[in-house]
Amino acid sequence: AREVCERDGLDSTKLLDKIAIDKIVDLSEEDYRIVWQIKRENGDWEWLRHFYYGGPRMPQEGEITMALKRLVVDMPKMAFVEGLEERSILDESVMGYSRVGNDKKSVTSLWNQGFDIAQISLESPVPDDITLLVMAAPRELLTETEWRNLTLYLDRGDDMLLLLEPEYREITNEWTHELLGVEVTPLLVQERKIEPQVLVCPTTEEARKKLYRLTKAVCLPMGGGIEVVANRGFELFPIATCDGWTELETSDFLDDMVCFNSEAGEVKKQFNTLLGLHRVKNGKKQ
Repeated sequence: AREVCERDGLDSTKLLDKIAIDKIVDLSEEDYRIVWQIKRENGDWEWLRHFYYGGPRMPQEGEITMALKRLVVDMPKMAFVEGLEERSILDESVMGYSRVGNDKKSVTSLWNQGFDIAQISLESPVPDDITLLVMAAPRELLTETEWRNLTLYLDRGDDMLLLLEPEYREITNEWTHELLGVEVTPLLVQERKIEPQVLVCPTTEEARKKLYRLTKAVCLPMGGGIEVVANRGFELFPIATCDGWTELETSDFLDDMVCFNSEAGEVKKQFNTLLGLHRVKNGKKQ
């Protein structure tokens, strides 16, 4: 630290060690990284962070605005469901949701973009302060209690983000059919020599008008399509689509070539890969 101060012309005597810092403020939850404290005259305060990945390291207008808003208003609260072998916001692996969930070191994490984050189990009723429920690729059937609590939550008119994987479609289709009137197809591929299982999905013009800052395309590795199989009272609008087919024969996409085979029961068409469902429920736009 002294060498850095000498190099940059800073006064090293103004630096405090961890023991001295702990007497002033608790930075343990921030891992003693660089933060700024925004403090009101009434004593309320919030951290403004220096980020380590996900975008610019210095906080921009959006992150500064979110920090200031936390001082004056209650932020919307989002809950990730646990207990169904789904992806976790505590999982820091490549396939985990830590960086998009509550990782405060990531500029793009939901926490830094204005959401309070929680984890809940559907074995208990969803708390009233939860207004957005995320089910991130569940891999188990819902129990009777979980089904009841999920339907009671949706009957309130609050929102849900549901992420599904074709590998577990036989399990999840049973309750998504009954609850939402949709099912996931088998794995989709596109006619491409390299990584045909990575779907390039253009977003629709309708969705770009409805959803803020939606990109013109998204990539979905190992994704499936969403088929509407029953009317459950929702208005539907496609968010992203792709041209491809349901691949039922090939699973080794590194060494094998994929080829559409209608005789094997494969279906080739344009599929919805992201789908929005909308209705008015309990006086709320859901």
